[in-house]
Amino acid sequence: MQMTLIYTVLKQKFFTRAFPTLWLAALVLTSSCEIMPRNSLEDCRSQCSDSGNPQTCYEFCDCIHKNCQPLANCLDEYDKARKDTIRVPSPK
Repeated sequence: MQMTLIYTVLKQKFFTRAFPTLWLAALVLTSSCEIMPRNSLEDCRSQCSDSGNPQTCYEFCDCIHKNCQPLANCLDEYDKARKDTIRVPSPK
């Protein structure tokens, strides 16, 4: 009887310490990424209709979600594409 009680107490202490440790580890691992796009390709593309250049926005979403490129690379390409589409009015 006494061994069962000791085993139960030890088991209870293990789980009360293990659960917070695992929770903390999961929190650190999920928040340590450079970017956490918690959306899908469809969510990303749904924002493109409101942008000034939907095609560039679609390409940005594909860069991240389909091509799995780093955010910095995709942002650089997006900025370049936006600058290329901005037209400066010619002087008259």
